[in-house]
Amino acid sequence: PYCRKMHPVLEQIAAGAVGRVAIVRKMAPLRGHEGARPAALAYLCTPADHRERMADALYNAPSEQLQREGTLGIAAGLGLDREAFGRCVDAPETAARLEADVAFGRAVDAFALPFTFVGRRIVVGYNPGAARQAARFALAGNDQGWPVAWMMLAFGALALGLLALTLRHAPADAAPVAAPGT
Repeated sequence: PYCRKMHPVLEQIAAGAVGRVAIVRKMAPLRGHEGARPAALAYLCTPADHRERMADALYNAPSEQLQREGTLGIAAGLGLDREAFGRCVDAPETAARLEADVAFGRAVDAFALPFTFVGRRIVVGYNPGAARQAARFALAGNDQGWPVAWMMLAFGALALGLLALTLRHAPADAAPVAAPGT
């Protein structure tokens, strides 16, 4: 649902900077969303010149339409060959491309969706204000955000620091609490 909500925000940013902004989507279907995998496969099977129209159609489709047959209907509505599209959706190569996108998400520690890169900045979750501000900075040449690796290192250092602080101030005589039934 948050990716659906973020889609028009990104489209608006791109429309306001034609030729200066490119939207590159990587698929990361959540297991808890039934239609996420069929929609991701459909997007990956869409020719590049139809991808933004497919993204619009998928994000605006009712959830129950985001199954294999529904996505084939969406593709046909965009003028794509339904049979060829179906073969692509079912192809092991398409599943491998999807797994490569998921692996990319893991490699960059995309811990929440949507996970949006705007220049050197990251916007986590549905945060239209942050996305617009990051785009303004990037388009103005003021994209002075930290590189992603540095940000992850800083987050890790902060987490370790908080853990050390917690352990330092924990009472020495505190007994561990066991969960019921253990």
